[in-house]
Amino acid sequence: MTRSNASNQTRQNQLQDLIKEVQRLEKLSNEATMHRWDVDEKITDLNRIMERAYIVYINDRLGVNEATTSREHAKELQQIDQQWEYNRTELEKQLLPLKRELDQWINRIADYEKQIDEYETQINNIQTELSQPQCPVDKGLVKPARGFIMYGPPGM
Repeated sequence: MTRSNASNQTRQNQLQDLIKEVQRLEKLSNEATMHRWDVDEKITDLNRIMERAYIVYINDRLGVNEATTSREHAKELQQIDQQWEYNRTELEKQLLPLKRELDQWINRIADYEKQIDEYETQINNIQTELSQPQCPVDKGLVKPARGFIMYGPPGM
């Protein structure tokens, strides 16, 4: 007696389902990677804007007329500093949700890759099982059930 064809067919169906699921997860992973790179590009653009704003801030500080009185000079520097702080905090407020979104995409990608690895392991196990030759099963190795003892140990 050999392994049943129904068992082989079931295993092959499982194999096909797992392969389809891996393909679906790979597609989702690729889409998530594209979204991740889009968000990363937005973060890079905001960082460049912040760098340019900082350069403008430094140039404005250096361009303050020192010939004026010290009070007027200090007042101009204070206004420039306040404007820079306002610009910096606004840019950081825009950056924070993007960084959170980036972390979410990275976590999704990691989850997809973990699921893909699990499914590929299952696929390899099923392929290994299907590739092994079918050996005859000796009926003497399988003992039939002896019954159900209801009232305690034998002999009572």
